[in-house]
Amino acid sequence: MIEILKKRNDKGFEKNITSHLRSFENLGDEEFQLKRKNNEQVTIKIISGIFSSASEKQIKGMNRRIETYIASIDRILSNRSLD
Repeated sequence: MIEILKKRNDKGFEKNITSHLRSFENLGDEEFQLKRKNNEQVTIKIISGIFSSASEKQIKGMNRRIETYIASIDRILSNRSLD
């Protein structure tokens, strides 16, 4: 995943990251898959609820935190490539 993220500005990044993340869909036995799918649905409902009830100010705050998180990942990846 880190190698894919390092190449996030390259052509084909979206295809590579999507393929990598989808590979987790086949991980584990049938019981594990059922739990994963249930967790996914619960997560989607929770996130949808958060966004539908959030004020504009709260949405802007979430966007700032997400941008900070992405910037942190960028810094970590750039420092990692120096090692």
